[in-house]
Amino acid sequence: MGKLSQRLSSPPGQLTRQLTNTAPPAFTPTLLERNPAVAFLPPPEGLSPQDRYLLEYHRRNLRNGTYLDDQQGMTTVNIMGVTGPDGRIYNVPGYADGKRLNEQEATTLAAQLGWEKFPSFDMEFDGPIEQHPANVSARSLHDLIDQDGNAFRIRRALDDKRSFRLGSP
Repeated sequence: MGKLSQRLSSPPGQLTRQLTNTAPPAFTPTLLERNPAVAFLPPPEGLSPQDRYLLEYHRRNLRNGTYLDDQQGMTTVNIMGVTGPDGRIYNVPGYADGKRLNEQEATTLAAQLGWEKFPSFDMEFDGPIEQHPANVSARSLHDLIDQDGNAFRIRRALDDKRSFRLGSP
């Protein structure tokens, strides 16, 4: 018999003493602390630089802990359509520093960050509003953001469980 088989076949009391006399495991950083880039899938091919910027804005907020949790424990990210200085519709972040922004605050944030960084669309559209290119783009990006948020919540819950176990007597 090898060592592993001998340990498993040892009397239960002896095995218990061996386990209780071991030192607690050393702290292991969370997935986000080890390597923030590992936490997210690469952006899909064909994503515009402006959509990428919005996606990275969202991911930075998750990494930095400046995301917004709603009352159901869901990590929320809001993309808001605002009118830019050129009369176009811009999809911009609807939250900053862990809080929701109203339209004026989102407009101010977009101006500070630079309008050119955000996707923009002609105001005029002949069709149902839900099919406006700004809305279609926002829905598509929200799908990616929701995937990130779901994975982030799962990792956070697992990290919380691990931290609780490590801190327990």
